[in-house]
Amino acid sequence: MPCAVVGIQGRFPQAGDLEAFWRNGLQGRIAEAALPGGRRSACAGWRGHFLDGVEEFDPDLFGLDARQAAGLDLRERLLAQSAWQTLESAGYAGARLERLTAADGTARSVGVYAALGPAGGALPGAGRRHTAPAASRPGPAARLSRLLDLRGPSLSVDSGDSSFLTALHLALGALRAGECAAALVGAVELRLHPACQRPGGGEGWRPCCSSRWPRPVPTATACTP
Repeated sequence: MPCAVVGIQGRFPQAGDLEAFWRNGLQGRIAEAALPGGRRSACAGWRGHFLDGVEEFDPDLFGLDARQAAGLDLRERLLAQSAWQTLESAGYAGARLERLTAADGTARSVGVYAALGPAGGALPGAGRRHTAPAASRPGPAARLSRLLDLRGPSLSVDSGDSSFLTALHLALGALRAGECAAALVGAVELRLHPACQRPGGGEGWRPCCSSRWPRPVPTATACTP
C-alpha cells in the first residue's frame, strides 16, 4: 500500500522551522556560531551548531504543571513540540484527530515511533530529584503517546545512525498492516556538554529535532498551515 507524508516539522541550528532550514541550504549558509556565553571560559575560540531556546516549553499545551514539565527530558520536550507542530501542518491538531480510527473503531489511532539520540548532559542547574529511574518509566514514544492522547502502537527506536530511518520503516509497516490509521515519526539529537563537539577528532554532532506524519495514500489529505 502506498503511503504519503502529509505533515512535517523540524528545528535545526539557526533554523527554527523547515522553511528556514531549506532557505539556509539554498543560500549555502553554514549554521555555525560562537559558543554560548556560559561555555566560553572553558572553551575559548570554539564554534559549533546550536539550537536556540531548547529550555523553552509550554506545559499548558500538553496539560502539564510546572513540576511535571521539569521532569521531562529536554529531548522529549523538543519532540513533543515538533510532533504537535507536525499535527498542525497536516491539519490534524484538532477535532479531525478523532476521525483517525483503527479497524476496531478506536479513535485517535496514531502510532508513535521515536528515535532519541544521547542527551550528552543535562541542562545546567536543572534539578531532577522527582524523576523516576529510567528503568521504571515508559519509553519516550509511549510518553509522547500519553502527552498527545494517541492510541496507536508506540515504539522507541535506537539503531545508531539509522534510528530515524528504522523508525520510519517500522511506521510504514504498521500502516500497511492496518495497525494504525496514521503515524508520527520523529527524531531528536541534542548534545548539551562541550566534550561532544569533537568525538575522536571528527566533525562532531549537530543538534536537531524533526518529525513526519505518514498516512496511507487512499485516505491521505495534504494540508498547509
